Amino acid sequence: MVKKTVLVIYVIALMHIACLAQTTRLDSLKNKIGTMQTPQLKLQALFKFCDEWESMTPDTLSKFTKIADKIAIETKNNNARLQCDYYTVVCLFQKNKLDSASAAIDNVIRRLTASSPYDSRYPVYYGLRVNILMRGLHYDEVLKQNFRLIPIAEKYKDTVGLIRFNSGIGNAYARLKKLKDALKWHYTALKLMPTEKLKAKCSFVFTNLAIVYYHIATLNDTKANEDSIETYLQKSIYYARKNNNLTNLANGLTMYGQTLAEYGKMNPAKAALDEAVEVRKKIGDVHYLIADLTTLATFYKNNNNSAKAIELNQQALQLVNQNGGDILSKASVYDAMSEAFLAAHDYKRLSEVQSEKLKLRDSIYKENTAEAVVELQTKYDVQKNENTIIRQKYDLNRKQYLIYGITGLLVLLSALGVVILRQRKQKQKQKIKEILAENERELQQAISDAKEDERKRIIADLHDDVGGGLSTIRMVSDLIAEQNEQAEQLNQYAQKISGITKEVTQRMNVIVWALNAENDTLQSLIEYIRAYGFTFFENSPIKFNSNLPAEAVHVQLSGLQRKNVFLCVKEALNNIYKHSGAKNAWIEISMVDSTLTVTVKDDGGGLSKGNSFGNGLKNISKRMVEINGEATFENNEGTTVYLRVTITGNRTE
Repeated sequence: MVKKTVLVIYVIALMHIACLAQTTRLDSLKNKIGTMQTPQLKLQALFKFCDEWESMTPDTLSKFTKIADKIAIETKNNNARLQCDYYTVVCLFQKNKLDSASAAIDNVIRRLTASSPYDSRYPVYYGLRVNILMRGLHYDEVLKQNFRLIPIAEKYKDTVGLIRFNSGIGNAYARLKKLKDALKWHYTALKLMPTEKLKAKCSFVFTNLAIVYYHIATLNDTKANEDSIETYLQKSIYYARKNNNLTNLANGLTMYGQTLAEYGKMNPAKAALDEAVEVRKKIGDVHYLIADLTTLATFYKNNNNSAKAIELNQQALQLVNQNGGDILSKASVYDAMSEAFLAAHDYKRLSEVQSEKLKLRDSIYKENTAEAVVELQTKYDVQKNENTIIRQKYDLNRKQYLIYGITGLLVLLSALGVVILRQRKQKQKQKIKEILAENERELQQAISDAKEDERKRIIADLHDDVGGGLSTIRMVSDLIAEQNEQAEQLNQYAQKISGITKEVTQRMNVIVWALNAENDTLQSLIEYIRAYGFTFFENSPIKFNSNLPAEAVHVQLSGLQRKNVFLCVKEALNNIYKHSGAKNAWIEISMVDSTLTVTVKDDGGGLSKGNSFGNGLKNISKRMVEINGEATFENNEGTTVYLRVTITGNRTE
């Protein structure tokens, strides 16, 4: 118990220090903006400052956003303009203009997803959309969005995104009173936060867990979760201070103050709630400032200080009136004021507040009734327009005879025009036939030329691969014929002949495989590479690992594309076997959009000046250039070869 008391005192002692630290941090970021010499550097400094929006007022954010947007327009930087539009949505959200904020964030996200399949802005922009939806009570939309985004974040290994999306689902379930489900999703988010940096960046997860435990305790009318609630809130406040995030800090302080008051710890509760209001005033989030003021007012009312409670509620009501008359916020303020006046036995002002509450309900009713009247008026106008159209059709029928006469004359003139047009069309058809015939001749000639080029290439391959191998066999055979050495030496020559013959046969098989049109698919290439890799390393100390799809998208490839990609893979595997000293070799094939990527990697000694793989790298690069592709190489804990080529063939079903 003593330790808990000391911890509470320690947390309260740090409260004012955190606000001062954050103010100093913001001043430092703001001062850096003026020192930047180029527009690009100034934009970066402005964005770094604006990214701290949870710790500043919307007016401050709006001012610096306009400066950044002007630079983005002058430099024609569309990404920067998108970021500026995001900050504009934040301003709307902080001012509690939810309808405008919702439409604006949807527009920003549409532009983001059109420009990038996924990047670090996804959890940030979608996170703001979740906050807008939660404040508007659209929990089903929150669940739908975050369930869709989790597998995408997993694919791109975005830990912060996964934390935000999982915790967002937990928040929605908590609002829907599905508390067990809420705990499960919040704990999933918590498991993704093993480091101090992640805990500081995502301190809101601790607040969310405390809120769920508080609801469970309230529902069961028990104090069983008191320690869990306080522990998570203390962590939330600690890490929010560590990351200088005033919004998360204010949220944690408000919940902490409510919890301490609930358990009779009035002095630290008052300190936490007072600081929460002061922090909220600094960042200017109107919606939560109103809520924090009414929470603090309720605290004073429960502690027999009705005058202070009334003063705080009047401040909250003034904020509501200054920011567009938020009906729900105003209703909550009237409820809190009624309780304060009742506790103060001020029945006159209690009656006045009750009258205002009735007027508020009447205004809601009238507004809804007015909407109904507008709807009825719209239906009436539609019906009236339909009746007018019917009468106009009746009037038109009376004029049909005149119209028919004029139409007959037009038909005669049209017939004459048709005869003339037919003659012209006949001439055009004949000309088109001649053009098509010429195009067909050119196409056939192009096909013939392509076949001739392919034939010459095949002859060259056979001459280089098979002819060279056979010449070597003949030379070795001649050596055997001239030797009178021992049987062991002759056996070595024989083994060499066997190896050369095997290699020549394999080269011949590659050429035949490349020429067979039935193999012109990505699936055939993958199966051929898989079979070759396992066979090649079968009796070697190197373990072959493959990550090749069992069923690939059927894409048409040319024989040259298949052959060159395979020969590059073969060259890379041969290098691993002969020069790398590796224990493992990996190969992976992927197809994204129209780009085929083949990755060959080992865990050997990597490339070096003494490595004889230099000619092999040149051969790989040359073969990839021949099919309009590229080859790149990395030397990091082994050697990695990347082969990329754009496939323009048709997809087949």
